[in-house]
Amino acid sequence: MFFTELPIKTWLKEALKKNNFLKLTPIQEVSFKTLNSRPFNAIIFAPTGTGKTLSYLLPVLNNIDYEQQELQCLVILPTHELSWQTYENFKKFAKFNEKIKINLLAKQDTLNTPSHVLISTLSTIKNEIKSSKINWKCLKVIIFDEADMLFDNTFAIDINNIFTKMKLSQKKIKKIFLSASLTIDQINFYKKIASPLKFIHTTKKLFTNNHIKHIVVYKKNDQHQFLTLKEFILSFETYFCIIFANKKEDVEKIYQWLSKTKKNVAILHSELNQSFRKQVFQKLRKNEYNYLVCSDLMARGIDFPNVSDVISYDLPQENLWYLHRCGRSARNKNFGRSFVIYCPENKQKIAKLKKHVKWNYWLLEQKKIKKIKDENNFKHHFPLTDKQRQEIKKIYNNKNLKIKPGYKKKIKEKIFKIKQKSKRKYLNLKYQKILRERTKNEIQSKK
Repeated sequence: MFFTELPIKTWLKEALKKNNFLKLTPIQEVSFKTLNSRPFNAIIFAPTGTGKTLSYLLPVLNNIDYEQQELQCLVILPTHELSWQTYENFKKFAKFNEKIKINLLAKQDTLNTPSHVLISTLSTIKNEIKSSKINWKCLKVIIFDEADMLFDNTFAIDINNIFTKMKLSQKKIKKIFLSASLTIDQINFYKKIASPLKFIHTTKKLFTNNHIKHIVVYKKNDQHQFLTLKEFILSFETYFCIIFANKKEDVEKIYQWLSKTKKNVAILHSELNQSFRKQVFQKLRKNEYNYLVCSDLMARGIDFPNVSDVISYDLPQENLWYLHRCGRSARNKNFGRSFVIYCPENKQKIAKLKKHVKWNYWLLEQKKIKKIKDENNFKHHFPLTDKQRQEIKKIYNNKNLKIKPGYKKKIKEKIFKIKQKSKRKYLNLKYQKILRERTKNEIQSKK
């Protein structure tokens, strides 16, 4: 369905045309038909990169009464980066209608002008309600974007407190939840606070983006994953690449190395101050960097259309977070690649993800990339110490072992833990040895 066929106001059609929107994605079409004719409590569920923001933005802007100078729509997001991005998306449309008032409420801001649509994070809204002069009486709809990221132990309490302090009935306000991943607990909770609830979706599968190629990058000589990452980055070309790491220390380390190699690189993680993050974010939107190194702060909902590649230095604990990471590429029907740097710690997670994604395998040999058919080259054999061998023998020769259902599985788990310690020790020693040799060579070269 084309945007020109939609029963929307003329200025919205002009805004869509000027912003190069021609055709609705499946989730946008279904959402508009459901939400535009009559407001419903709803969950909009769709994979990353399918245009969920526009699926609620259009019906909201089409149904707002611009003559009434009061707040009618509140959009709540989990992070400041997402709130900035959503604000920019609304502003692209607002400039085609002088009457519409869109405002972004950040931590340091105070709201001095009336709004039709207010965009903020959950934490900021909670603080604002305590001392705010905002008139909530005309509020029609609250939108919880990336709702599963907001969902935690205090979410229910926070929502109840918001409505209590607004002095509004929850039944009168329509609630829309958007997410690329949902659990049964979350759905049951949404049903409690928003009943009746419509479930809007075009697929029930999470891993549905066929435009993403998933690739495991491996180095045969069992070197540390940081060295593999460095060699890999120097071996392939990219337009714009996001590198994810679980730990802040690793984010900093990768960023420092890329800076030294004179790569055009930015850094983002939660411990950086808000003004710095905002500056980096704005530069990223203008395509001023080729690399971004970050934590999972940037894995959710952030839309950079030109991301060609994503690299996972290490894999997150939950499969869903890998889904969100790789979803930063291949947006708007573009193609993208998601790379995982192989290491023993990632081995089991890669195997679990095999149920959802088709892995391709790249082998690094002499600073060149060789594509291989399967993971047979990924087998590791790490030397065990005498002490570890004795521990394994004791497990097998334990006469007091009670034979119960699942006892063999427990034995395997104990042996696996011992072997994992051996792997970590072996790799760390090898990494330290390489670093010592490199430092020694650098000293000699200076002399």
